[in-house]
Amino acid sequence: RMTPREMLRFGALFEHGGVAPPGTPDAGRQVIPRAWIDSSWTPRGRSGYSGEAYGYGWWSRPTGAHTVHFAWGYGGQFVFVVAALDLVVVATSAS
Repeated sequence: RMTPREMLRFGALFEHGGVAPPGTPDAGRQVIPRAWIDSSWTPRGRSGYSGEAYGYGWWSRPTGAHTVHFAWGYGGQFVFVVAALDLVVVATSAS
């Protein structure tokens, strides 16, 4: 039930290590502990279907020289985070 802008803010929060990114009401404030970000991106299991690694709410996979962390929502909604590239991408779908 998040809008694409809310999904982008959510991804940016994780991409910035739990510090609210510029342009948000809490900009510069640590709102999620960095340890939780790191822990949520640490693989805890693997999908039997895709082989993707799974942490706490985030999937992860290596792509080229970087790791992509992604939240995969119902109906094809995605938040992709490549922290090493300072990159957050949101994708939505109607199916």
